Amino acid sequence: MVLALLWVAFALLVQGGSVFNPYVPGRIIATPAGGTVQTWDRYGEQQRNFDEGVSAGALQTTQIGSDSFLLYTRKDTEPARFQERVAEAQKIVDAYVADETTRRRSASILPLLGLAFFPPFIVFVLGAAIAWALMGFRKSA
Repeated sequence: MVLALLWVAFALLVQGGSVFNPYVPGRIIATPAGGTVQTWDRYGEQQRNFDEGVSAGALQTTQIGSDSFLLYTRKDTEPARFQERVAEAQKIVDAYVADETTRRRSASILPLLGLAFFPPFIVFVLGAAIAWALMGFRKSA
C-alpha cells in the first residue's frame, strides 16, 4: 500500500500541471446579426473571417478574461449595447472555463486512480495465488 501511495505521489508530480492547472483552450465570441452570443474555436475559418472584418474596419475585438478569449463586435455598436455584450461574453467565458477545467481535471485524475490501485491489486492477487499454492491448493474452511 505504501508503494501505491508513492506511485500516486510520483504520478501527481509528473501530471501535476494537468490536474491542478489544466490548459483551457481559448474561444472566439461574437454576436452575429441575430443578437445571440455564439462561440467558436480559435484559429479556424470563423476567426479568419472575423479578422478580415477587423482589417476592413467593420469589427472590433475585445479581450475577455484572458488573451485566449476574444469578443468580436461591430464598430458601430452603441456603448450601452457593447457593455451588455461584454457582460454576456464574460458569463459565457466563466461558464466555459469552469466546465472545461472540471472536465480536464477529471480526465487527468481518473487514469491516476487506475495507476494507483492497479499495481496493489495485482500484488494482492498474486500473493493470494501464491499462498493458495503453498497451502497445497486446499479449499479454505
